[in-house]
Amino acid sequence: EGSTLVEEDRLGTQERRELCLGSQHRRGSAEIFAGLVFVELFESFVDLLHVFAFLFAFLAPWRFASLVCRLHEPRERWPCRVSTAALSDMADLNSTLRVLRGELLPLINSIAKEPDLVKAWCDGQGIPSQVEHYSSDALREHRWLERSLRSKMDLLPTELAENIGRWL
Repeated sequence: EGSTLVEEDRLGTQERRELCLGSQHRRGSAEIFAGLVFVELFESFVDLLHVFAFLFAFLAPWRFASLVCRLHEPRERWPCRVSTAALSDMADLNSTLRVLRGELLPLINSIAKEPDLVKAWCDGQGIPSQVEHYSSDALREHRWLERSLRSKMDLLPTELAENIGRWL
């Protein structure tokens, strides 16, 4: 435990000496040092957060500006903004669906020319492996857009959400 000697005349009267030196707990130098270290670590952490915030604003200033605009946007305008984004997603979903159809039609056409595969598919024996294991960028983008659109449904006005639900 750290301690210091104090000259008797520095503390004044006997009562002051007892108040100062007679307490149950005295903070030692180790406790004071630990407190200073923790304060400095916290300040370093805050400084690091400021650096990351600066980098975010420097590397993507349009996102920062958009964030500030959205933070100050009135709550009544949220459905309008989300509806605009949902309609944009629907247009993107429609265009990716066209691309996906363009990729899938030749594949399904080639499967349709093989009678054994068609008979097995129609009899309910399973989807042909070419279709079941089909993967492309258009399919991944289509699924991502559909998930994005479904996540916005809770924020949309009910009439629009119902119409989009029927469209999906």
